[in-house]
Amino acid sequence: MNGGLTCNHFRAIDFYAASINPNNPKGVAHQCPDYSAYMAGECDTDCANSVANCAIIGEQAVLSKPYESSTIGKRYYLSTNPSYPYLQEND
Repeated sequence: MNGGLTCNHFRAIDFYAASINPNNPKGVAHQCPDYSAYMAGECDTDCANSVANCAIIGEQAVLSKPYESSTIGKRYYLSTNPSYPYLQEND
């Protein structure tokens, strides 16, 4: 992984639990060709322009279901916090 980053799939349970609280930020991942482009801010983050540019995680993920066929093969990235509430506000 880049820069010593790892993926903890068990953390997905924590993300989901945090998404249920209506006072917490909602997780929205943005479509981007690779992690470097994501970190450089080169992704299209306009969810209103093209909903397929964004993938909702957690309890609201069902809202992305109608766009499933247009997201196949694409990569999505989001930033998280190291502790609760985990999900960050989207800019």
